[in-house]
Amino acid sequence: MSASDRESRASESSRESSTTPEPPRKKIRFSTHEGPQIELRPITIRVGSTDDEFYIHEKLLRSTSSFFDNALKEGWKEGQGGIIRLSEVEPAIFTIWTKWLYTGRMFVMKDGDDRIGPDGDSYSGEWDRLRDCYASGDFLQDSDFKDATIDALVTRMVETDCYPLGLARYIYDYSNKGSAHRQLAIDTCVRVWDRDDYADLLTEDEFNNAFQPRQFLCDVLAKIGPNLETGIKEKDAGKFFDLNDTCKYHDHGSDKPCYKMKPAFNF
Repeated sequence: MSASDRESRASESSRESSTTPEPPRKKIRFSTHEGPQIELRPITIRVGSTDDEFYIHEKLLRSTSSFFDNALKEGWKEGQGGIIRLSEVEPAIFTIWTKWLYTGRMFVMKDGDDRIGPDGDSYSGEWDRLRDCYASGDFLQDSDFKDATIDALVTRMVETDCYPLGLARYIYDYSNKGSAHRQLAIDTCVRVWDRDDYADLLTEDEFNNAFQPRQFLCDVLAKIGPNLETGIKEKDAGKFFDLNDTCKYHDHGSDKPCYKMKPAFNF
């Protein structure tokens, strides 16, 4: 486990076997009133310093992002003419967000992501990508996308048994006190971190700034304190996290449905 970031085709006979259960059938017939409203105009989004252009249906943009909902209101010059400039977000990250918007899936993996650094520790570009997704989700005021990014972080930790030491920095800078997202960073530190990594809690960066957010350190102490007498056992990420129970780390609350319950292509 690194401290830094740290499918078979059935045979012909088995396919023909009468005992093989059929896959669940997908519903094919729907009402004419259902489905995407494809007559709605697409909005042009010019992203980054290079003005890369993206074309997204207006209703879809406004359904999940408060930023775009406000920008497309009457009287806002940003939405006039159906063109919005977004220089604050990198095109690569906006591509991930756009694909998620249409499919509900996070396309964040890339060949060659994992590497060994000169210090012997392993690193992954996916962590950086997820960090930027979370920050961009905050800028776009898309809480569902931030919840989805949290799920992607948990899934990678479970599948690789690695974790990023900078997880708290990913989250605390772009979340509010009391956010369930912060609990993920706390639980990862207290329950999953290798105990040798605790030395990094108080390290500083090249500008003499604390590597970990101050509030995060306070929250970790508050979590550890009541358990000092009985102790807290370290667990592998795959054993501690339950991928079927990640809503406890989501910010949608009890009054809104989880993004996983919402249909894709709902534009």
